[in-house]
Amino acid sequence: MADKATIIVHSGDMDKVSSALIIANGALAMGMEVSLFFTFWGLQRLKKGGLEKGPLSKMNMLGLGKWMVKRKMKKAGIPHPPALILSKRVPKGTRSRLSSPFK
Repeated sequence: MADKATIIVHSGDMDKVSSALIIANGALAMGMEVSLFFTFWGLQRLKKGGLEKGPLSKMNMLGLGKWMVKRKMKKAGIPHPPALILSKRVPKGTRSRLSSPFK
């Protein structure tokens, strides 16, 4: 099995960004080195507070869908996207870094 993974985040939709971060955290927990490459609309989520502002991809339902997804994630014990980036689950000796063009 490879010991490195690169995930391209090309969408700013909340569910897609969350999925990429959950997969990245899983790979980190397995001891892999993970790179997240944010491009196109995904870059908007790197702005301060941007991870919480993204819409849902196809099930927004006038804002109700986003509320439902957040509620399901909370019940399942899945952290919100900002917590996934700053996750404390990174094994010792594994590098975790996030660089952003936005300051």
